[in-house]
Amino acid sequence: KVKRVVRIKGNLIPKIAITEGSLDNLIHTDMDETNPGNFVSAVYYVTDSDGDTTILDEDKKTVLLTSQPKKGNAIWFNSKQHHRSSVPKNHKRRVVINFILEVEA
Repeated sequence: KVKRVVRIKGNLIPKIAITEGSLDNLIHTDMDETNPGNFVSAVYYVTDSDGDTTILDEDKKTVLLTSQPKKGNAIWFNSKQHHRSSVPKNHKRRVVINFILEVEA
């Protein structure tokens, strides 16, 4: 059950000139461990694209899940989990809506 909406935002990542270092965005968490409470992040894919969402283990290297943007699909995960998006190589843009929700335990 959702207790409150922390944030909702849209992200548009355009196709850029690709170099080896530009394909993946920075690894991050949406909420850090200092935030008490249970938080869930959701990524809603507005359009079909490449530019996967990657969920990582605590070591920030081991891939736990990879999700390709498919229009109308969504994924959700613990907001304190490390993850990253990727820059599209084959589509003009990657468009998503991100949600951070506080949920009951």
